[in-house]
Amino acid sequence: MTGNGNMVIKCPTKQEVEELKRAAENALENRYEITTTKMMKPKVKIPGYEGSKPMEDIEECIRKQNNWILESDELRITYVKKKRNSAATILAECSASLFHKFMEQYTGSFRKSTSDGNKQEKGGIVRFDKRVGALHYANLKQKDEFMRASALAHIQKFPKMESLFCRKWTSKEYLHPDLNVKQMFNLYQEESLEQPKCSYHTYPRVFESLNLSFHHSRKDQCSLCLSDREGDANQKLELQDAYTANVAEKNTVCKKKEDAKEMSKNNPASIAAAVFDMQQVIQLP
Repeated sequence: MTGNGNMVIKCPTKQEVEELKRAAENALENRYEITTTKMMKPKVKIPGYEGSKPMEDIEECIRKQNNWILESDELRITYVKKKRNSAATILAECSASLFHKFMEQYTGSFRKSTSDGNKQEKGGIVRFDKRVGALHYANLKQKDEFMRASALAHIQKFPKMESLFCRKWTSKEYLHPDLNVKQMFNLYQEESLEQPKCSYHTYPRVFESLNLSFHHSRKDQCSLCLSDREGDANQKLELQDAYTANVAEKNTVCKKKEDAKEMSKNNPASIAAAVFDMQQVIQLP
């Protein structure tokens, strides 16, 4: 090791250099013949040069480096930080294996990794990964899918109700306004204690993936109308007479209101119509 950080090593024998030179030239010629049959001679960008250099210049650089090794008594190697797998690294190292890797990188003919090849069977199917971490991950994934399916089945059990003010052909469904996600999750936890359950972090995500929402009435309705609308067949049969009388009274009141509005429009100077919703009036002392 010299004082300036360079390491001096003995040059290999002339016979070893000749073998290295022949191996590099054979790899170069074989790879060059294959690439020229498929595509034009590629041009490679080299750091420090503007534009690109053709493949013939790279071949000439490698041959010049071989001649320099043969004519030198000793080889000085300076450790310089270079970009990995770059063209400058290939030109600095005269090696048949590195040049072969360089040609594969810039011609697009990538080799298949040895590990993938060892995992393949005769039919080309990759064998199952038997590592402990892979098996644990597969079990966790299967368990997570099972818990999500159980949460989805529980949400689907709740009865749906249609909204009065929504699009006619909408696919959105509504749950009862007295419910919320927290109450549904508590019922889900109490349903079956033996089976694994998803967490409260996962349950709302499953709910949000569905086209569901909680119904909130946008129009005031009396308790009798709501009971007839949300009740079953037996309840509707019991409330049929009362509901019919309620609807008739509603129609009569609406007819009187429309008549009063028409009279106020025809005689605005003498008649004024005022409408109050007495159920919404706040009772003050």
